[in-house]
Amino acid sequence: MKQILYFLFFATLLFNSCSKDEINIPECDVENPILELNWLNEVKNSFTNCTCDISILQGEYKNKPVFFVMINDPVCNTIFEVTLWDCNGKTIKEYKPGDIDKFNNEVSNTNVLYTCSDD
Repeated sequence: MKQILYFLFFATLLFNSCSKDEINIPECDVENPILELNWLNEVKNSFTNCTCDISILQGEYKNKPVFFVMINDPVCNTIFEVTLWDCNGKTIKEYKPGDIDKFNNEVSNTNVLYTCSDD
């Protein structure tokens, strides 16, 4: 019986000490992210024949730099979905339809780095 109690005690400590909110986002020391981050340049180069305006943006999430793609063309009727990436291209967080208010509260200082359009 003692072994089961010890197991439950340590399992409780383990599960309570891990938090999904703790995300280690690296700093990003680049002047031009599109040119200096290869993975972001690949994202940019994947945009071809854009019938809707699609932008690559940089913002701040938990005071760290993040990047994301957003269709920001008022003519295109799209569903809100955004994935935040860190400087290494690792997914930090995904926002699904219905999360736009949460996104607006958590991501700040957004800046358009590149826009693909059919102009």
